Amino acid sequence: MTAISFSCAGLRALLMLAACSAAFAGPEDASAVTEYQRGVQYMNGDGVPQDLRQAVIWLRKSADQGYGEAEYDLGTLYAKGDGIARDDQQAIAWFRKAAAQGVTDAEYDLGVLFGREGAAQDLPQSVAWFTKAADAGNADAEGQLGLMYQLGNGGVAQNTQQAVLLYRKAAAAGRASAQTNLGMMYLTAAGVPQDVAEATSLLHAAAAQRYPDAQYDIGVMYNKGVGVARDPAQAARWFRQAADEGYAAAQYNLGLLYKKGDGVPQDLSQAAAWLAKAADQGNQFAQYNLGVAYLNGDGVAVDLAQAAEWFRKAAAQGNKDAERMLSQLNR
Repeated sequence: MTAISFSCAGLRALLMLAACSAAFAGPEDASAVTEYQRGVQYMNGDGVPQDLRQAVIWLRKSADQGYGEAEYDLGTLYAKGDGIARDDQQAIAWFRKAAAQGVTDAEYDLGVLFGREGAAQDLPQSVAWFTKAADAGNADAEGQLGLMYQLGNGGVAQNTQQAVLLYRKAAAAGRASAQTNLGMMYLTAAGVPQDVAEATSLLHAAAAQRYPDAQYDIGVMYNKGVGVARDPAQAARWFRQAADEGYAAAQYNLGLLYKKGDGVPQDLSQAAAWLAKAADQGNQFAQYNLGVAYLNGDGVAVDLAQAAEWFRKAAAQGNKDAERMLSQLNR
């Protein structure tokens, strides 16, 4: 499942500025457009050294004249703390101004901010803004609402049919997270009839975008033989793609395949290396297995202190096997 994040449209500075000005400003707004363009240049380092502080200055000049794109970008800088101290209330204020002018990404980002833990959290407002953005065709909002309806969280009641409807819209717009979540619903028959072909198609569409959740899920399909014949070599291939993107669960599973020689030549050094990558990200199962590697000298030199350290980290997350190993080491 994917977490809430700001609109994939991000700072709209990469759009054609002429198109933006045509949509949001008339001839009388020429100075606001020029100031916005100057702010964009400083944001992107386009013809000038990148300088987010200068970008804030110029975007504010434009935003103070009511230019919607500048209001949106300024809100984004406040929300992320880029070039200015992070300030959710300021971000909300500027996003509201942009949303009033029909900037649907601002509506989506208001949903994000009101849903985020903190002083600004207001779940009914979050749902309302996500819904408004989704109704306007914002694919990020459609995907986020789909997730909320699937899980029944964020202030909405669980509604699988609504989740599928929203996921389909976002998936059709190419959102990898929605393709992955909907694909897994079809694969596991989670509120919908199982459809392995549809699941495979959706997951591969997301994986083609180098979306690590999808790459990992395809790896699990092949590793466990879910919906396909078990093929550990294919599992290793897909785990490797997700692992290269920094996906801890894929790194852990790839490490296990190297440890067992399952689908890849057995290589304890490679196994330990991948387990270490996952363990460094807090994966308790990788931490436990890395402790075992140090205990037995599997792919690394025997190091009881290192073994104990990794067992402690795993045990701190409730790993019972690690607790038992620590107990044995302390005898």
